[in-house]
Amino acid sequence: MSDHLDDVAQRQESSWSSIPGAPPPLPADDPAQCLLQDDFYTIPVEGVYDSNCFICTDPEFALMGLPLCRSCPSCESAGRGKGHIPADDCVCTVCEFDEYEGRREV
Repeated sequence: MSDHLDDVAQRQESSWSSIPGAPPPLPADDPAQCLLQDDFYTIPVEGVYDSNCFICTDPEFALMGLPLCRSCPSCESAGRGKGHIPADDCVCTVCEFDEYEGRREV
C-alpha cells in the first residue's frame, strides 16, 4: 500500500512544477490521501482563476472533489468577465459583490 501512495505522491509532485506558486503536495502518509485516490473530482469553472487564491493554485482541492471558486453574477452581468468568488467566501475579489447579501435582497 505505501508503494502505491509513494507513486501517487511522485506523480502529483511532478505535476506541481508546471504551476507557479503551487503548494507542495500532500505527504504520502497524510490521512487525506484517500480523497486523492478515488475517482471523484471537481471541475473548475472555465475563466475563474486568481493567482493569489490558495484554492485556485492548489490542484488538490479539485482532485479531492472539494468545492472550487465560482463565477460572480455581478461581474458577468456587467461584462467584466467571470469574476472570482473564492470557495471559502461569498465576496467577489474583482468587484466586491457579496453573493450572500445579493441573495438576501431577492
